[in-house]
Amino acid sequence: MRQHFKLPFLILNLFILLMTIASVLIIAFCAKEYTVKASVDLPENATDIEYTITNGNVTVSDIRISDGECLLTVKPVSVGNDIIFIRPKSAESGEVVREEDFVFYAGSFDTIFSLKGDLDFQGSFFVTILMLITAIVVMAALCHAFFHYLKSALFSYAMVACGGVALFHFVCLTTVLLTLAVNSSDFSDIPIGRYFSLFVSSGNIFILWLAPFMSLFCIALAVSNITLIYHEGFGFVNLLGIFLSLLWFTGYLLFCFFENNASGSELHGKVFTSFSNGISVLLSYLVCMLFSTVLSAFLASRNKPPYDRDYVIILGCAIRKDGSPTPILRSRIDAALRFAKEQLEKTGKHLKFVPSGGQGSDEVISEAESMRRYLREKDIADTQILPESKSVNTLQNIRYSKKIIESDAPGEYTAAFATTNYHVFRGYILCKKQGLKNARGISAKTKWYFFPNAFLREFVGLIVDEWKKHFLVIMMLVLFFVAVNLLSF
Repeated sequence: MRQHFKLPFLILNLFILLMTIASVLIIAFCAKEYTVKASVDLPENATDIEYTITNGNVTVSDIRISDGECLLTVKPVSVGNDIIFIRPKSAESGEVVREEDFVFYAGSFDTIFSLKGDLDFQGSFFVTILMLITAIVVMAALCHAFFHYLKSALFSYAMVACGGVALFHFVCLTTVLLTLAVNSSDFSDIPIGRYFSLFVSSGNIFILWLAPFMSLFCIALAVSNITLIYHEGFGFVNLLGIFLSLLWFTGYLLFCFFENNASGSELHGKVFTSFSNGISVLLSYLVCMLFSTVLSAFLASRNKPPYDRDYVIILGCAIRKDGSPTPILRSRIDAALRFAKEQLEKTGKHLKFVPSGGQGSDEVISEAESMRRYLREKDIADTQILPESKSVNTLQNIRYSKKIIESDAPGEYTAAFATTNYHVFRGYILCKKQGLKNARGISAKTKWYFFPNAFLREFVGLIVDEWKKHFLVIMMLVLFFVAVNLLSF
């Protein structure tokens, strides 16, 4: 799988590098001067405009009146900031009637940037186009990877990460473009600084849009958790929805506090805005990952194995006091039986059952033995049943079942695993870890109130299993958004 994506992602990284180099070259060759239209109201028949340069880091190469507008062309002299004051004079009295100031930065490589309002420079439109193209290509590449994982039934945290990052790209991009479309009719006249400022605040806008939906979602999660606790008993795992709801509301309240108190001095405003940006980026990223996890887990539960399986592992869970399967476990066995019947009818191929699960301290027999008895009641021959009775968790279910299959299989084999629908995605993850890369999931139905908490478990598993990568990505995003905010003019 890694080999399959190695070349495309290498090409993608080279593309990003080339777009970055192209942007730098455009700045280096195009930003040699800057022409700006003065927004002052020119007096009627004005013919003369005087100006003053504050620091001497820039020079005025041309200043003229054209079609009733004042055009000011500025070139760099030495590195540093500078302010130019222009004063149009009345043609009749010769007196200065207005004054306007322009702020510029003369940079390295003889480049010059306008700092008044939004950051801008000559050629900024082309750099903006390159940035948008790069963002769209990256988003398209990640979506392609996500759908390749889906098509190949390679359900994994890598699939979730591709979907989550693609969604985060989509959120930032659409927020910027929609905001600009509402407030401007000509994209070519928009300074590049406007794109940066909107991109930095895109997390804030997304959180504000999302607030009512996420609030309802969190309330529904809490209700499902209460129902789950009522039916299944109190436990830490059964409280995940309530914890997530508290995390969302806490983060949202902190975001609102910093967003609404970003006033006072310029430094105070930037610091508080940086905090609100950092929190909004963190919440936006986690929400995108949550949505991607839910989608991936749902798609995994809907995916059906091809009818060419040699073995099916039935993942165990708790049994009743009399040793019979609980409704959840029975549904897993029935799903495996149903698939075996369909495969036999369509291809004439038999498969073997591997009921997997050890004996708990409060169980009269092992889960594997309970399943074996149930299979025998359904007229499955003992020769088709290979019980695995040592495992105490799902990881061991797959590990020990794999050993039993390999001791029985004469050569290469294909496998499937049967489990509850909300557990299928995690089954794929664990099968991959244990080397059962060709295993496919068979989904068994269950009660509705299991789903929200189960999806949250996969989400928490994604964050915990790959916490270093996610921590690095989140820190880079937060630092970038905060840095752009603090350095904005």
